Amino acid sequence: MAYQTLAPHDAIERAGLVQSVPDSVPEPYAGLAKPGMYSTGLFDCFALPGGTSLCCLTMWCPCVQYGMNAERLAPVSSFQAALAKEPDGVFCGGNRTGACLTHFLLNGCGVGFGTAAHHGTGATCVFPFVVPLHLQLRMYLRSKYGLQAGDFSQTLLTDILALWCCAGCAICQDAREITIRQAVERSQMVRSDGSAPPMQQTMVGDPRMYAPAPAMAPGPAVYGEPVMGVPVSAPGSSVPHMPPGKAD
Repeated sequence: MAYQTLAPHDAIERAGLVQSVPDSVPEPYAGLAKPGMYSTGLFDCFALPGGTSLCCLTMWCPCVQYGMNAERLAPVSSFQAALAKEPDGVFCGGNRTGACLTHFLLNGCGVGFGTAAHHGTGATCVFPFVVPLHLQLRMYLRSKYGLQAGDFSQTLLTDILALWCCAGCAICQDAREITIRQAVERSQMVRSDGSAPPMQQTMVGDPRMYAPAPAMAPGPAVYGEPVMGVPVSAPGSSVPHMPPGKAD
C-alpha cells in the first residue's frame, strides 16, 4: 500500500486554522446624512468626521485640504459643463496636486492684488479670485447629493458669502459632507446587492505551517515504507499492503 500525501491547505482546514472574516467594515458616518441639506453646519469646524485634525489642516494649509476634497470627486467633462447650473464634475477632479496648486495660485493672486491695490493706505483686502473655483465645487456637491435647500439664487448668494468670508469653514464643511455622502453610497451598494459582504480567509497559528511542501524529484514509486498520509492500494494489488510497524 502507498500513501498519498495530504495537501497543506486540506490539513489546515481540517485543523480549523482557517477563519473567514468580513472584507468590509460598517459605515458609521452614513447615519449622519441629512436629506436636502448639508449634514453639518458651516461653523461645526470640530465636528466629525474630521474633527480637530481637519480643522487644523484647513486653517494652516487650506489649499491642501481643498485638493484632497477635489481628489475625491469626479472631474468635469468640459468648460461649458463646469459653468452649468448642475455641473457633472469639478475642476481638477481626481487630481489632488492640480486642485491644490490651482487653489494656491488663485488665492495668492487675490492676496497680492489686494495688497497692491491698498498699498500705502494701511488697509488689507483680498480679491476673491479663488471664490469661483470653490463655488463650482460646492455647486457640484449640491447637484450630486441634492443639497439644494430653497431658492437657487438665494443658495448661490449664501455660498458666495460663505466662501469669501469663511473659506476655511466652507472647506471643512465640504470635506465632512463628502465623507458622509460617500459612506452612504457604499452602504447602499451593499444593501442593493443583496449579498453578504465579501469574505476573505485569515490563517492563524504558526506561519511555518502554511509553507508549501518541498518539491520532490520524480522517481519510481516505493511501497512498504512508512510515510504520513492517506493509505491507497498499490498498483496491481487487491490486498492493502501495511507498512512495517503498522501491522496489528
